[in-house]
Amino acid sequence: MSSKGNTNGEEESPSLPSQKICCDKCHGEGSIPSRKRRTKKQKREYQLAKENGLPLPPLPPPTMEPCQVCSGTGLVDMRNSDIDLHPKVKEGTHIGIIGAGIGGMALALACEHRNIPYTLYERDESFDERSQGYGLTMQQGGKALQALGLATTGNDRLLGKGIHSKRHIVYLPDGTQVGEWGMKKWGREGKTKDAKRQNAHIARQELRRLIYNQIQDKSRICWGHKLKSYSEEEDAANMIFQDWQKTTIKQQASIIVGADGIRSVVRKQKIGEEASPMRYLGCIVILGIAPCPQSSDLTSDNESVFQTADSITRLYAMPFAKRGKETAGAAKFENVETGQGETMWQLSFPMDEKDAIELSKKGPIALKDEALRRCGEWHIPIPQLLQTTPEQLISGYPVYDREVLEDEMFRSGTSNAQRVTLLGDAAHPMSPFKGQGANQALLDAVLLARALYTVFRDRNSEKSESIDISLEDALKVYEHEMLKRSKPKVKASAEAAHFLHTELAIQEGDITRGAANAKSTSN
Repeated sequence: MSSKGNTNGEEESPSLPSQKICCDKCHGEGSIPSRKRRTKKQKREYQLAKENGLPLPPLPPPTMEPCQVCSGTGLVDMRNSDIDLHPKVKEGTHIGIIGAGIGGMALALACEHRNIPYTLYERDESFDERSQGYGLTMQQGGKALQALGLATTGNDRLLGKGIHSKRHIVYLPDGTQVGEWGMKKWGREGKTKDAKRQNAHIARQELRRLIYNQIQDKSRICWGHKLKSYSEEEDAANMIFQDWQKTTIKQQASIIVGADGIRSVVRKQKIGEEASPMRYLGCIVILGIAPCPQSSDLTSDNESVFQTADSITRLYAMPFAKRGKETAGAAKFENVETGQGETMWQLSFPMDEKDAIELSKKGPIALKDEALRRCGEWHIPIPQLLQTTPEQLISGYPVYDREVLEDEMFRSGTSNAQRVTLLGDAAHPMSPFKGQGANQALLDAVLLARALYTVFRDRNSEKSESIDISLEDALKVYEHEMLKRSKPKVKASAEAAHFLHTELAIQEGDITRGAANAKSTSN
């Protein structure tokens, strides 16, 4: 059903985790129906009703509990699993995934765990053709990473790649501190190793590489395939690609998943632009990665996040790579001391859309000049941070999102596409100011893989009786849950694009700026 891809010489991880497959007990869901249908109080009420000849109270709806076999992850180690318990799917099943960003890679890996055949198509010629963004903060997405076989806490967190921040500080441009929170502030530093939930800062490309390195069959990744259009038949979906030589390539799949970003080709054909056009959020973002300045412990300790604002312009900085584990190579460009770690900074400010487009088109030199013009005299270490940022590691873009569609419109779209769905930015793009884009894409990928397995699982090979679920019904459930979860994130991210460039960004108080905004709104 698909052409074979190639890895274009990508580096393999030196210490890959053992191969995972979905748990036979919970079928990769991570949870099973609980046998405890009644609480002690409900049992007493049932017994009293029975003894007194009264109508028996109905059973409460079943609840779910974590699967003990897989510890709630939905995955088990293949080495310790009987071959007869390995997942089996219906013959002829094949998933076409468009876009090899974090969401597309995660879906490919989750399909592999379930033995669902797939092909991942990416327009780039190789894994490293584009930098694929800057830094990420893993929040709710940590649960999805666990369902992909990656630890998010303790010494094994993200195979040693993630950084756990321990303090967050807010400043005025002159260095006046107006807020602080985090483990150091609360005196709980020693408890972070055993915490069940930890935020993890990681380079987007590093997280993407971690997921990529877990994929066992990399021949299923087809680089240099740019989707032009698709069409549907009763039992299949057809795709037309163009490679770097402008050669037309035709492929077929059981279902097409658009994971191809805010300007998704799949979304444009499925839903159209008029139903939910790109919406400018009134500001521009400039991003950079620099060697950590040693002039301040804000950037020398590799564990502090800080933001500085003047009610209009805001600069946010977070650790990007640990000391000695630099990934962006910022130091080599600027000929400064290596081995001191890397810091990512994000500068944002309101700007007319036309001006924002023009500034971003001017390129990294103009963007760096604008950053220095606005913040070059702010407190230490901001001037040095900006000055030592290599132009090669600076980018900028106007900030957009899209209104989240209702279920019915999203499912059928304008083309009545039944074998097509979306995830990540293709489904619900949002501003970067709440750090939710990658988190939601990871959650989408795991949710969709689980939904697809309910459809394509070969139930004839199972001992227990179960009912077949149609693809349409499974996609409806997936899309409903995905849209319901992401809608408030899109809204909150859009609100942050506004309030982070107002007085709320520098309001005094040891609380997050989002909490400050919520407090102001409630008052």
